[in-house]
Amino acid sequence: MERRLITAVAALLLLLPGAVFAQAYVPTPVTVSTEKVKMNGSLYYSHVVLERQTLWSIAKAYGVSVNDIVGANAGLSADGTGLQKNAIILIPVRGEGEPAVVEQAPPEEQDVKLPAYREHIVKWYEDLDDIAALYGVSAKEIMDYNGMSSKKVERRQVLKIPVKGSEAPVSDVAEHAAPVVEPDPVVVETPAIQEDTVRTEAPDFLPADYSGKSTVTFSLLLPFNAASRSRGMNMDFYAGALLAVKDLEAAGISTVVNVYDIAGDVYPDSYQLQGQDFILGPVKNSELEKVIGLTDGAVTVISPLEPKADSLLAVHSNFIQARTPQIDQYADIAAWIASEYSPSDKVILLTEKAPKHNIAEELAAALDEAGVPYTRVAHSMIEGRSVPATVTQHITKSSLGRIIIASEREAFVADVIRTLGILSGKGYPVTAYALSKVRSFDTVDLESLHKAETHVSSSSYIDYSSKDVAKFVKAFRALYKGEPSRFAFQGYDATMYFVSMCARYGDRWKEYLPSAEKVKLLQSDFLMEQCENGSLVNSAVRRSIYKSDLTTVAAE
Repeated sequence: MERRLITAVAALLLLLPGAVFAQAYVPTPVTVSTEKVKMNGSLYYSHVVLERQTLWSIAKAYGVSVNDIVGANAGLSADGTGLQKNAIILIPVRGEGEPAVVEQAPPEEQDVKLPAYREHIVKWYEDLDDIAALYGVSAKEIMDYNGMSSKKVERRQVLKIPVKGSEAPVSDVAEHAAPVVEPDPVVVETPAIQEDTVRTEAPDFLPADYSGKSTVTFSLLLPFNAASRSRGMNMDFYAGALLAVKDLEAAGISTVVNVYDIAGDVYPDSYQLQGQDFILGPVKNSELEKVIGLTDGAVTVISPLEPKADSLLAVHSNFIQARTPQIDQYADIAAWIASEYSPSDKVILLTEKAPKHNIAEELAAALDEAGVPYTRVAHSMIEGRSVPATVTQHITKSSLGRIIIASEREAFVADVIRTLGILSGKGYPVTAYALSKVRSFDTVDLESLHKAETHVSSSSYIDYSSKDVAKFVKAFRALYKGEPSRFAFQGYDATMYFVSMCARYGDRWKEYLPSAEKVKLLQSDFLMEQCENGSLVNSAVRRSIYKSDLTTVAAE
């Protein structure tokens, strides 16, 4: 099969946000966020930007000025430059007694009719009356608009909420499709990127001694599905990897990257993968095993995204798992508690009565290994909201209760976090320990998460106060006209780490990694441990704490 060589970013990155054509302007109503964060002593609303929202409409809703918002968010300009869909921006909270700010709308935003409805995803604890009150409409109006015969709603059900004085639904606004790229495997040379979007010097976390190789060659294999216009996690990963390549160039390291789209189970030929310093990707275990087979053990294959690929470590000596396995995260929770434990503390391992996984057993084993005494408590949600009573049997208001939530089931975790927040408000000193998935659950009450001083051990955490993170975000926005996802950060980190280690240690770089010091990058740390057969796994874990003052901080 003929493969096309692309020497510029444009072809693959047409799928990113900047590739969507302009369309008629229809503003989206702004709902004031209920989530607040504290940064540098100031309190802000955390607002998620929706499509067709503008700085003026957001400022008007929150009663602040456009300049107030611009001043709180690096990368935003008063003309709206830098405002991107799905971006999280900070809105200063006005003090009591401060007058609301009134600004004249830009001409194009005056007298524009609103869309007919907005969409609401039902959370597990909401009923129809709650939702109606949230949007200032009646339950009957919602029922009529959605053709409902009763008030019953289901979790994650999408409801259309009518907007007063509206004209046409948002979905009726036509969107032009972005150009697409044929889904053939694509080989991509290091592209030229505008110099003003990248660093002019090497980042601080890069070591200065590169004596092994001046040029590193690797292949990136991911199912980009380039024929689709959607921007998925794999394309984000690739975008982050490209920025790492530019930073490596600033450090004097030349990188040759061969990028293959393996969507549709189309893989490069074996000979094309020979002679590489390493292969980064794919994602799934079945895909990884196929690529390992293509290399016949001659090239190291790195799993960059899958945290459960550790099953391959014992089978393939030329395999590296870059994402920290969950078992190491469990061990870190136990070690974290052990390092802060006082004899007066009460440690509770809170489990589901009928779990469908062995998380509780693995956490229990980690606590035993760390020498932490604990009480195991099982709870079933069908018994009702009895978690507070269950927990208060084992803790008092005069001792710290350390509650480990041994579950990744969203409804269970959300219910426990909510009730621990209630206990905290009643004077019980509690600290929750949750698994990394808690950060992606949209039904978890954020205020309760902070009230419970929730501690999280995970394979990644982004500290947005870091100057290197700030530089990366700025470069990503400038180049791709959007916000970097965690996959973009992971693409940067994995590329940066393995290329720099190869450049430092040369052809035998894999042998030196187990003795190398831990490297701290943007989202992840890297500390490699060697398995019996020579394969390697990253054991580094990042800790974060949801503080009661509404801040979230990194913890060592």
